[in-house]
Amino acid sequence: MDGIERVQFFFKWMLASVPGVVIGAVSLLVFIEIDFGYALVAAGVSGGVLGALQWLVLRREVSWAGWWVLGNIAVWAAALAALGGDVWLSGWLFEGFATGIALSLLLD
Repeated sequence: MDGIERVQFFFKWMLASVPGVVIGAVSLLVFIEIDFGYALVAAGVSGGVLGALQWLVLRREVSWAGWWVLGNIAVWAAALAALGGDVWLSGWLFEGFATGIALSLLLD
């Protein structure tokens, strides 16, 4: 990708990611108050929603984009479990960090 393509990709990625993260954070905040087990399921579903939205952008760039959805499901659930239910830390910091590293390694 050249510079202009990277900027275009970034904006498309953000348009796909922001709604997915908002949906994920809201659902986790609701379910974490009910039960941690429900929150883990909600984290997986949220990761799937986010991954599907990101897949819409990523599928034009790489052939393995379908795996991105499964990876997001795993990362969201694992992050919530590993961080003991801290929704904000797991959703924003951990998942964002993992996504950034994965994309920088895989899209070059």
